[in-house]
Amino acid sequence: MTERAPLAVAPQAATRREGMRGDGDVAGSPLPVVGSGPGAATHLGALMAAGGNLGMVQLKEAEGEAPPAASGAPGTEHTTFVKGTFSNDDPGYYSDDVKGQAHDLLGSTSGSDFEYFGGPNDETARAVAGRKLYQEEALPAAERGQKLNLVAHSHGGNVVGEMGAHMDEQEGYLGDVQAGARAPKDSPEFAQGVQRLEARLAKLLAEKAKVEAADWSFSAENAAHKRSGAKKAELLAYLDGEIATVERHHQALLACDDSEVARELELLRSLDLGDVILLNTPYMDEHPEADEQGTFMEKADGVHDFQNPVDPVVAAAHERSGDQGNRLAEGGAPRDKVHEHEWTLAEGEGPTGNPDPNVAGGIFDPRGRAQHGALTDDAALFEKNVVPAVRADQAQDAGKAPTAPEAAAAPAPAAAAEPEAKKKPS
Repeated sequence: MTERAPLAVAPQAATRREGMRGDGDVAGSPLPVVGSGPGAATHLGALMAAGGNLGMVQLKEAEGEAPPAASGAPGTEHTTFVKGTFSNDDPGYYSDDVKGQAHDLLGSTSGSDFEYFGGPNDETARAVAGRKLYQEEALPAAERGQKLNLVAHSHGGNVVGEMGAHMDEQEGYLGDVQAGARAPKDSPEFAQGVQRLEARLAKLLAEKAKVEAADWSFSAENAAHKRSGAKKAELLAYLDGEIATVERHHQALLACDDSEVARELELLRSLDLGDVILLNTPYMDEHPEADEQGTFMEKADGVHDFQNPVDPVVAAAHERSGDQGNRLAEGGAPRDKVHEHEWTLAEGEGPTGNPDPNVAGGIFDPRGRAQHGALTDDAALFEKNVVPAVRADQAQDAGKAPTAPEAAAAPAPAAAAEPEAKKKPS
């Protein structure tokens, strides 16, 4: 491995922006940066070949495996469908009929599926996935001049939350690096830019070490989990790409070149966010709270959170983490933009449950699984439970009462909770 030398730090101490999520306290920390020492170009080139700025997107493009780039006319809307943890590389995760319903509801003329590092239930993978969502869906939408809508299921909702927190952090990071590149090298602004690069690198190296130490080999009999090794390799390659980006920003800072960060900052600030629809998201304590998503919440037209009170998957997640409630509706976020809804399978809807009381309603029961995932593949249930509720929310956010058809179509209060299984699966 190439020897890593510390970043050059300006003589004057810089004033630091405190409280940036995940940055840690880096004052006086001479952290090594990839490629700063001898052989930097070779090492940086290797990292870029393994993923570069956009991680696995560039790697897949090089291998001819990348999906076609999204396209859309300026002034139109694009909807990205964010999948949950397991089987998130399944092209049929959201049915075509559900996607059609969502496009009609949101007025989008183009769409894309977002895949990330699914397999195990790993919060680091979701944090990195949030940054990947920002790079691969949010920034390109801004560059195309399209409004971006998001539909997310299960832990995909936490990926959206991670993207929201990253947008806040990234705006400060880019601003500090830009200011440093425009300032003399003995100035506090330059030193602040160096410190932000150090902090970002420390965060990425810590994440990479955590992923490298993690065991992603469990449940080998499960088809989705069999791909975990490849997903882990993709995650590590993406982190290498992010590390390479920090080094490129470092070199640009030393060269007083702010062109790359200025362009990203311009796109971030111009990003137009539409509606965000969250389907059965388990809000976990390792994911960001609403007050860490200020930029995201300010930009979004509205957030529509759908929860099923008898969803066994969310219940199991909350048992591990504690029931967090809707973390987007708490803290410093604009509360009036968040709309909470309940839904559940009515009698006769969805698959029949297992008669075994130890299984019925649980995550190993077909009906229990449908309580968690039916809104992603059953267009009739999506149309019944999601469409009228979102339309009513949109009307409320626009400052007018819903029309008579919208009001009549709004879902009734959720039915009484089905009996909980007597014995939960271990």
